[in-house]
Amino acid sequence: RPQAVLELAQLLFVGVLPGLRPGFAFHPGMGVGGVAAQRVGRPGVGSQEVPQRIAHGSHRMLIGAIQGRMKGMETVPYLAIGAAMGALALAAYFTQVVMAADEGTDRMREIGAAIREGAMAFLRREYRWVSVFVAAMAVLIFAVLDYGRPWGAIAYVSGAVFSSTAGFVGLRIATAANTRTANAAITGPALALPLAFRGGAVMGFTVAGLGLFGIATAYLIFVE
Repeated sequence: RPQAVLELAQLLFVGVLPGLRPGFAFHPGMGVGGVAAQRVGRPGVGSQEVPQRIAHGSHRMLIGAIQGRMKGMETVPYLAIGAAMGALALAAYFTQVVMAADEGTDRMREIGAAIREGAMAFLRREYRWVSVFVAAMAVLIFAVLDYGRPWGAIAYVSGAVFSSTAGFVGLRIATAANTRTANAAITGPALALPLAFRGGAVMGFTVAGLGLFGIATAYLIFVE
């Protein structure tokens, strides 16, 4: 957590580094805010003194920089959500580009429809079994883990829903891009390659967008 980073920096620059200087031995008993360093006798010095080490200029500069960084980090989750929305918007744009392309001849449309029907049947059967597993794991998280009641279980189910949504959208557009890419390849790779890339990119941007949105939202709810 940011507070732990701040305390670690205080311990390092108030305690550890002064303790590594010649003639000083670090004693951790004074805590993070003020650390004692024992003056060790050297030639010509007959006594020992245990002064309280206070924050010097470099320490104040470091802590100020970390605190400023921590304040700047408060905007990171919102930037992440904005980036997630941008990824999803780009996935939607690529979907429109792919679906607007010509599917080709009647035979190509027929083959494409058969491929799409088989892929969707497979996905429905897979999701039926995955949903049982997700439900069982959510109940287990809720029952066993302290942080699972109820937010841990809710976060787990939300992640599963986002993942299944990305898989459904990606497979649907990938199968739609098959015949369209084949038809575009008749005229050459200049049209076929961008279409194939955009058809596959829908899955990539959907996964990244939903994943980043879920993580940033969970951070705002549980950490902030």
